[in-house]
Amino acid sequence: MPRISAIEKKVSSLEGFDIKIRDLQGGEVKANKQVGGDYNFKKPSKDDWTVGHWKTTRFVKNVPGFDCEVVNGAGKAVNKAMKLKNLRGSYAA
Repeated sequence: MPRISAIEKKVSSLEGFDIKIRDLQGGEVKANKQVGGDYNFKKPSKDDWTVGHWKTTRFVKNVPGFDCEVVNGAGKAVNKAMKLKNLRGSYAA
């Protein structure tokens, strides 16, 4: 079973943005905690997806029992309506 830190790194590497995995109440989770799911996608999500769609389609289905906070290039949490293209662009700025 992968650890929280490994899943966060997989998402960052593939998707081009960072997440902070949280428990379902929004609390912090230790980076070395093992989880029952994984993030084994081969291609990044489409640029026209929203953060909310990404979370529902990819994160929630594959990392059960956890939530995540998606952050921009400045490390600030983003709104679920933000397009992934804009989110990814915040890392290049």
